[in-house]
Amino acid sequence: MEGKSDKAFATYKKMETMYPNDPAVHLSLASYYRDHNNDLESFKELLLAFQQPSLEVATEMRILNSIGNASNGHDTLQMQAIQLCGAMVKAHPDDYRAHYMYGDFLYQEHSLGKARDEYTLALGQDSSKYSIWAQLMVVDYQMQDYDDVIKVSKGAMSLFPDEPAPYYFNGIAKQQKKQYASAAASLNKGIEYVINNNDLLNQFYSALGDAYYYAGKYTASDSAYEAALKINPNDDNVLN
Repeated sequence: MEGKSDKAFATYKKMETMYPNDPAVHLSLASYYRDHNNDLESFKELLLAFQQPSLEVATEMRILNSIGNASNGHDTLQMQAIQLCGAMVKAHPDDYRAHYMYGDFLYQEHSLGKARDEYTLALGQDSSKYSIWAQLMVVDYQMQDYDDVIKVSKGAMSLFPDEPAPYYFNGIAKQQKKQYASAAASLNKGIEYVINNNDLLNQFYSALGDAYYYAGKYTASDSAYEAALKINPNDDNVLN
């Protein structure tokens, strides 16, 4: 068995010399090294494979998903995934999927600015994917870039008018900008599109209560808070 393995390795190395830009060869070697517990060499071959534009993005995404599932907070695997993502976007700069996945890994690493850059690139290449818009709004809000939240949420609202989340982000970002009347309008509109999601509906009513409260419309504020408490009577934020 060991002899067959050595023979296979010799064949792979010969093919690597003959076809240095063939990703299949590098993937085979990566698999060989991994089976022989040589993680460093396995990663080197994997990185060489990812650097080849002929390797399909779908294949790279499957590999990255496997690494992500196996990492479970393992720093080395996370760092390797980031490096592989970097190679993927260099090899496929015009494929939104590459930038989107890179953004996800960066987001997991709390590199919010870099993640936002990748999501923005992905969105510029394909604006039809709602999930990219949603993730970009989340990142913008966590970065407290409320102007960009408003801008991105407006774009999402125009393309996906039945999705409630963009109205929510638009409303809470406008609250941060003290645009309370406009915030309430966005939140009221978004409530119309919340279906079978009490948690989200509760967040809408709670935010709407805040918008009315800071606008000095206390009767409307009380009504919104009461609607939130009907959904979740133990909501400490609303009770306060």
